[in-house]
Amino acid sequence: MKKSSFPIGKDDMSLKTKDALNTYSSRSRRGRKKSKYFSLFIGIFFCLFIAIIITILMLRLLNYNKNNVYVTTNPNEMEKNLYIDFSSIGIKEPYDLKGKTARNAIDEVLDLSNFSIQIQNKNPDIDSYEYPNLSYDSVTLEPKHLNEDGSEQDLSQYENSTDEIIFENPFKNLIYIPEKEKFILPNILDAKIESFIGDIYKDNIGKSASIFKKSISDNNDENFKCDYTFSFVDSDGIIQKIVEDLALVWNTKSTRGEIASYDNKRNEFIFGGDKKGYEIKQNELKETIINVLNSGNLNQNIDAPYNVILPEGEIIKNKYRIASSFTTETTNNEIRNKNIDLACHSINGKILQPGEEFSFNKIVGERTEKKGYGAAPAYNEGEVVEEIGGGVCQVSSTLYNAVFCAGLKSTYRTSHTFEPSYVAPGLDATVSWNGPDYRFINITNYPLGIKANYQDKKCKVEIFCVPVFENGTTVSISSTKLQDFEIPAPVLVSDDKAETKGTKGSEWQVFKVVKQNGKVVEKIHDHYSKYKGHSPQVHQDKYDIYISQSESSSIEESIKESIRIEKGETLPETIVKKNEVNSTTTKKNTKAPTTQAITEAQSSLAQGGYFSPFNPN
Repeated sequence: MKKSSFPIGKDDMSLKTKDALNTYSSRSRRGRKKSKYFSLFIGIFFCLFIAIIITILMLRLLNYNKNNVYVTTNPNEMEKNLYIDFSSIGIKEPYDLKGKTARNAIDEVLDLSNFSIQIQNKNPDIDSYEYPNLSYDSVTLEPKHLNEDGSEQDLSQYENSTDEIIFENPFKNLIYIPEKEKFILPNILDAKIESFIGDIYKDNIGKSASIFKKSISDNNDENFKCDYTFSFVDSDGIIQKIVEDLALVWNTKSTRGEIASYDNKRNEFIFGGDKKGYEIKQNELKETIINVLNSGNLNQNIDAPYNVILPEGEIIKNKYRIASSFTTETTNNEIRNKNIDLACHSINGKILQPGEEFSFNKIVGERTEKKGYGAAPAYNEGEVVEEIGGGVCQVSSTLYNAVFCAGLKSTYRTSHTFEPSYVAPGLDATVSWNGPDYRFINITNYPLGIKANYQDKKCKVEIFCVPVFENGTTVSISSTKLQDFEIPAPVLVSDDKAETKGTKGSEWQVFKVVKQNGKVVEKIHDHYSKYKGHSPQVHQDKYDIYISQSESSSIEESIKESIRIEKGETLPETIVKKNEVNSTTTKKNTKAPTTQAITEAQSSLAQGGYFSPFNPN
């Protein structure tokens, strides 16, 4: 290989390297120039983006400060916009809570709502519809027994002879009571609205609003959405209860020939024909009420929808008969007999619906001279007095026996203070205005009638109904004396009045006797009755003897007590109480026994004998 004749020197190499370096440097400068422009572009873009964001935030913040911020020192006021849709109760515009306390908001919303809803009873036979008796005295409130001065009467004298039976009152749980033709729906929305707004405040009070939250001023279009929407939901069953109560009162049964009225001239009950019944469609009525409560129109009338119940089965008229009859004889006292006659007229022809309770005092009313009642002997607070209306207890007692024998249930009955003369003891039912009442209930499935009359010194009461018992079954009432009580202490009377011997008190047991075809098949205890004895009425000389004997008994008890104490015996509680009474009632007239009397008594009692310092004769 031939070598070049011109070798490369250092200078030549240096030039080539410099050219290459210059070329690379030139390219590098062009690249850096482009990168610098790109970075500048990115920086400018980022700055613009930040500026835009800041501008938007500032504008939004300015707008928020202008429209949304509510500066307040009351921590219970809402500081932000919160919108509620109350269109269901007739408030068309969204309601804003900003600047209001919960109480302010509730009051404003309640004022804006206009609630007036009535439910109509559309029973086609509304004119003949009989509104039920909703009052059951034996189950609800017992009326107070008052004296003439207005004070409450002491009925302790009747406590051992009063019988009361609590029957299941079909209306005891009734809360919403309609009128015969309509029911005004109570404003049940108020409590719902108050709870609804209260819950919103609990969730939001003290919390700041988002600066991105739109106010209603920013959204005048139809797409604005409220934060909350109110609607009625029967979550606590109020509407269901209302509908059930309306059905309980307004529903009627179909009938086939029940007694409907009483003809005084012919002295007989009049039967009605077939009669349709009507029952409320509860589910449909409930749905209608809820829809109205959410309709935005709270001023409406709602017609209660009904199902028609056609009469079926056999004609009931053929089943009616006199189920029981009871008669008592009166006295020769004309005024007393007139009082009995007036009371009989008051209850004669009375029709009692199924489940309805009869009250003697309510039906007969107050016995007054204006009504024709006169003063006749009667018991008042344990004493025989002349009282306006005296003798009407014979009517109530006769009615009680007729009711008992008809198989019906007396719900309230009270014995007299003393044994009656016109019925056997235990078979009486005393009544007094503002005092004891006599009540019974119609336990049959059909209306029953009462017939009562006075004639020829006889008081007669009949129960006209569909019998409780099958044919051949009868019920009667009887009483047996259990014990006698001692004659009460005598009463001092003036010498111009006649003396009386007095009578013993007594206790009786009353039985219900059931017979089948004349044969006794059952004898059941019904109740007990206690009666006081009459105090003897004596003149001064005999009264003094009684006082002396009473003092003797008191001294004797004191001696017995001292002996028991000496022996370390414990006195019975009854003796302790008796001695306490004696110490207060006989203290004035009691004389201390002599030493000789005490010695004789101790000797006699120690031997198990009886001692009295006075001659019992």
